[in-house]
Amino acid sequence: MHDRTIANDIFQQLCDAIERAGLPWNRLVGITTDGAPSMTGKKNLDWSRSLQHSQFRAFLEEIESTYGDVLYFTEVRWLSRGNVLKRFFDLRAEVKRFMEDGRMDVPEFDDPKWVMDLAFLVDITQELNILNLKLQGPGQLITAAYESVKAFSTKLRLWKTQLSAKNLSHFTTCRSLVEEGSAFSGDEYASAIDNLLEEFDQHFADFKSHSDTFQLFADSFSTDVESVPSVLQMELIDLQCNSELKTKFR
Repeated sequence: MHDRTIANDIFQQLCDAIERAGLPWNRLVGITTDGAPSMTGKKNLDWSRSLQHSQFRAFLEEIESTYGDVLYFTEVRWLSRGNVLKRFFDLRAEVKRFMEDGRMDVPEFDDPKWVMDLAFLVDITQELNILNLKLQGPGQLITAAYESVKAFSTKLRLWKTQLSAKNLSHFTTCRSLVEEGSAFSGDEYASAIDNLLEEFDQHFADFKSHSDTFQLFADSFSTDVESVPSVLQMELIDLQCNSELKTKFR
């Protein structure tokens, strides 16, 4: 079913299927569903998100869009939000036309500033997703996680400088709009990056406070002995003076 999915439509489809299969109605003693409210008739899907999704998918097929569907975002798979935003951005013209066909005006799509904000959100969210993926997975050392966080902070500082100079080397979605003639306020987005950097540093403040300890485990042979806890200093000296272990490490 690609369009309406209200209870009457589902019932008619079921009846047609039974008739085509030649099944005797007098032997039908029950119907089993998953118990969803939409299947038991408690909700009219004519106004629900499912109907709009089906209609939009049919609309994309009708206009032969590059994409056949817009992605769904769920809290369970929260890393998908970057992909959802990117797909929504790519389909913004189709979404606008679909909404207007349904007699619902969406003035935001005609606002260049709003569209540029969306593009910036797409770019920065995708970068955050990359970081999130690096911080996940079993068997990951804390030192590797710290290095990923430290690298992202460095990237934020670079992006801030580049955006102030309207350098969009790493913001491809924003760059695509600029290439189409849209205006870009570098200082405004650099300020947004600065706010993100401040929140990022606050969030990982405890992480950063253990940087010397992380360095000890990441590269024990280069760690300053005086910077580590006294309980580890003697063992660290023995380790650093062991040429066999140093050779294996290198």
